[in-house]
Amino acid sequence: ITFEAQVPHGLNGPRPHLDLRLDADDRVLAIESKCLEYLYPTRKPAWFAPAYDTIIDQRAQSPWFRHIATLRENSERYRYLDAAQLIKHYLGLSHCEPTKSLTLLYLFWEPGNWQDFKAFRQHREEIRAFSDVVAGDQIRFEAMSYNELWVEWERRTAPAWLAGHVKRLIARYQIDLNSI
Repeated sequence: ITFEAQVPHGLNGPRPHLDLRLDADDRVLAIESKCLEYLYPTRKPAWFAPAYDTIIDQRAQSPWFRHIATLRENSERYRYLDAAQLIKHYLGLSHCEPTKSLTLLYLFWEPGNWQDFKAFRQHREEIRAFSDVVAGDQIRFEAMSYNELWVEWERRTAPAWLAGHVKRLIARYQIDLNSI
């Protein structure tokens, strides 16, 4: 388990940082976690340095890589989802772990009553649209809210300490927002 894991992408320049990386012999689970930052009023448009154009290995054939052109044409296609960041994570993971089974999990917080707010509904729609774009690649893209993760953990019977931990997480972070 590595927090803030750097993922070399084979290019000059800054490397992407995953929030969490879990490694096993034959697979990697990489996690990008968002709390409220995707709701910030000032969002950064998608941007890719010219160095990304030098990628000519198998990554250049992926739907993830092809989506760079789309985002360069419309850098504000996604309002809430940082698709450029996810693509850069993909480029790093597929470069440094070409033989492992790879999953990039986008884990995000939202209130229990997320359906009552346009921003949260749009965020989920953007996740679905992005997931459709990158579907079928060697790296699986998955997304879930923390609330969904906790429901999944509640179903587990082991380890014994997990039930109490989930109960405390839900008590602290699973809230509904008042409508404005």
